[in-house]
Amino acid sequence: MLLAFAGLISVTITSCGEEKKQETQSTNDEGVLLRLTPQEGTVMESVLDMEITMKGNMEMSTSLDMEFNMRIGDVDAEGVITVTSEYTQMKMNMDMMGQRIRYNSDDVNPTDPISQKMAEAMGGMINTPFDMKMNDRSEIVEAPDFSKMIGNDPMMAGQADQMKQTFDNMFVIYPEGVVKLGESWDRTTAIGNSQMPMRLNATYTVKEILDDKVILAMSGSVENDGGIANAKGTFTGTIDIDRLTGFPIYSVMKQKISMSAQGMDVDMIMDMIMDTKVK
Repeated sequence: MLLAFAGLISVTITSCGEEKKQETQSTNDEGVLLRLTPQEGTVMESVLDMEITMKGNMEMSTSLDMEFNMRIGDVDAEGVITVTSEYTQMKMNMDMMGQRIRYNSDDVNPTDPISQKMAEAMGGMINTPFDMKMNDRSEIVEAPDFSKMIGNDPMMAGQADQMKQTFDNMFVIYPEGVVKLGESWDRTTAIGNSQMPMRLNATYTVKEILDDKVILAMSGSVENDGGIANAKGTFTGTIDIDRLTGFPIYSVMKQKISMSAQGMDVDMIMDMIMDTKVK
């Protein structure tokens, strides 16, 4: 269930420092070249908070908290960055059609069979490092091998490819050239799975150019591309990008999707905040 929701969203790995610098706006005509420029050894500890509500024929509310880190490894002469990531904690509270699911990777309830099943399914993901490579425009050039994390668990069968797809959509792909205040660029990507393929159309607009960060406004649409359901939705949000490392420093997103399948109509609202400390 968690990965199915993750497959419907495009998010950014975010980072922020312990202290905030004074924000002084640069001149509007200056423009900025957005690129990843982290130093080897940099560690980014991230926190994701997500709230999902579904209404209609299927009522559900879910809160999800995840903690993960990224360590910057080698950066080669062409700007390709080796990144080692690791999920360190996961908490989920779900109420669905009278059923309550509670899961905490740090405190699994031995008397709760549902919590035990979640631990069996998700246990391979927690504290298991995985590597990927990115170029300086934030494109993934070598995806993680999630099959090592999932193994032969039947509950997670078929999820490795979807996890790779989700990771590919977790990053803002920076434009080739300099962008100025008010300028925009677009990205269209495929998400979902074979039963419910989706298309995500995103537009990123430079909202502010400050001395220490660039603030982007993001908006777009989500729609099905065939499959067993009809779905259509929109999303809006903002992303703050650190000018020192090139990584986003904070992001907020709200997504609304309406789905119809097999005579059932469901409206889903998702609110998400991601925040990271750079060490």
